[in-house]
Amino acid sequence: MKRRMIASLLIISILISLSGCCTLLQRTVKQNADALKIGGYTVSAVELNYFYIDAINEYTNQYGSYISLIGLDVSKPLNQQIYDNDTGKSWADFFLNTAINKAKSTYAYYDAAVKAGHTLSDKEKKAMDTMYSNMDVYAEYYGYSSTNQYLASLYGDGANTKTYKEYYDVVTMASSYYAAYTENLKESYDSSALRDFEGSEGYKYNSYSYVSFFLDAASHSEDMVELLTEKLASPKHNTYEKLYSACNELLGSSPTQYDNRLYSVIPSPLQSWLSSPDRRNGDITAIRSENSSGKLQGYYVVLYQGVRDNQFPLANVRHILIAYEGGTTNIATGETVYTDEEKQTAREEALKIYQQWLEGPKTEDSFAELARLYTDDSNADQGGLYEDIFPGQMVDSFNNWCFVEKRMAGDHGMVETEYGWHIMYYAGDSEITYRDYMVANDKQAVDMEAWSSRLVDSISCEVLNTNFVNKEYVISPA
Repeated sequence: MKRRMIASLLIISILISLSGCCTLLQRTVKQNADALKIGGYTVSAVELNYFYIDAINEYTNQYGSYISLIGLDVSKPLNQQIYDNDTGKSWADFFLNTAINKAKSTYAYYDAAVKAGHTLSDKEKKAMDTMYSNMDVYAEYYGYSSTNQYLASLYGDGANTKTYKEYYDVVTMASSYYAAYTENLKESYDSSALRDFEGSEGYKYNSYSYVSFFLDAASHSEDMVELLTEKLASPKHNTYEKLYSACNELLGSSPTQYDNRLYSVIPSPLQSWLSSPDRRNGDITAIRSENSSGKLQGYYVVLYQGVRDNQFPLANVRHILIAYEGGTTNIATGETVYTDEEKQTAREEALKIYQQWLEGPKTEDSFAELARLYTDDSNADQGGLYEDIFPGQMVDSFNNWCFVEKRMAGDHGMVETEYGWHIMYYAGDSEITYRDYMVANDKQAVDMEAWSSRLVDSISCEVLNTNFVNKEYVISPA
């Protein structure tokens, strides 16, 4: 009897052991299973999971604290939350579809890179090596016994150094080729190509100066709004001063003056009137504004003051930033406030470096050398150089210094911004105008979309097995 009990226990033990082996075997088989067939490439289940988790991370980083407003609960499993009420698709389905599409486009670019003989730059290779080295550092920092264990904590079962590097190599090559193709495409445009792209819509690249006042229909009856609009939009109010006086007299409010405002950021009801070739300085009108259902929202009273074609060069500038140090940060807003003493310390340091340059040969090369030594900006390796600066790209005081009238190569000075004190050196005008810069960007976007669509549409994608993807994934478990 006792012998039979021992035998039974042994059998149970063996069955349990075999069951565990089978579970491990099934998991391994799933991890090694082919998930996708994209063109001539096979994407493993583990690799698809990298795309899947990275898609989730990119999405949550994009929306940050606002993610709950779009209906995603980071504390619940993704497959238990509906993304699309019409189809019943879950958030897990959404991210899986995103991952599959990302994998397809990535391999389309990767395949094109291989066929074109594209190679990574030395800078890209260095960045990749640094990233791989940092994986070991992070694993140790967060208390994991190995990098494999660290990757598994991020991506789940099956993640390891070998498969992740294979995945990241493909992603990096695809991204590098996409960036290179984008840049080369833009450099291929000549003036004729840009003018052809503009066609009859050149007005979209102008900037307009105007004064406007909005009469909100919610604040008055429709009849009253129309009466006030008629009075304000009179030709006798054809200057800012006259319209300002009339607005204050009738409503106790002031109009707003806009100088050189790009067409793209002008309220849409105003765009057609302002961009008319018949428009002349001093023209004034009232423009009705409606909501999507045609209900009156109010009237814009608009005074035209001029147009700029933006045919002026972009700026090439070197600078040395001496950043403020210390400060007190408001946790709620993230804003850091510096004392007058802290600001003065930065100014004195900047003046010291500026004087050092003034006492030397006062050349661009000597300025660049000091920038490499002293700047607190991230472009020290470039000698503090920013090329092709366009209006509004930099903070106001920096921007205003760059685009002051009759700025000449070799001009220098100092400006203060919210980041600290900047020693400035104007390296010269760019070869491209602001107008051509904008046109080239728009043409590039259109051409890249067409190129990308052709590549991605021409490569096949067969979904084989997506069972390994963790649809029960919880973004921020309690």
